Amino acid sequence: MRYLLENTGTENDDEIYVYYRTKHQFEYYKNLLMDDRNFNISIGSTSKSYYLQDVNNLDNKQRVWFLFSYTLEKNESDKDFFLDRLDQTGCRLDEVELEGASAYLYNLDGSECSD
Repeated sequence: MRYLLENTGTENDDEIYVYYRTKHQFEYYKNLLMDDRNFNISIGSTSKSYYLQDVNNLDNKQRVWFLFSYTLEKNESDKDFFLDRLDQTGCRLDEVELEGASAYLYNLDGSECSD
């Protein structure tokens, strides 16, 4: 969470997508660490059948952070599902992986990715 806050845009233009199994951890750290910036925050769907809809709802956004925590094997599998889809449709701009948690910044506005 600290990394995300240190690397967000200054114009409040970053979106934050929180994997549904991460919402409690996110709420805890948000209350401790968030400053006065107003982020658009989405909590993900609880059903895998809606994950693609969640991602599609963020199309055309230039900066979207995807937050995951994974203490269960299912959570790791869901994260991989998201990242596969996001890598097909957007450009990964940044990432951080720590023990038990990760965050990925994507550009989903349809522009070409640069290497």
